Amino acid sequence: MRKKTLKDIYEYYRLVNIREQKKQELNTIEDKDSEASKKRIKELEEGIKK
Repeated sequence: MRKKTLKDIYEYYRLVNIREQKKQELNTIEDKDSEASKKRIKELEEGIKK
């Protein structure tokens, strides 16, 4: 079995961290889009009715 150096371990966790940050950003964007778009659609519908 190959021994991992500190550099290898650092690189692995750095990549894992970057991947997790991207997932969180996507979830945040999806949440913002869904809430904001629903609110905007309701505002537009109310504006059309008036």
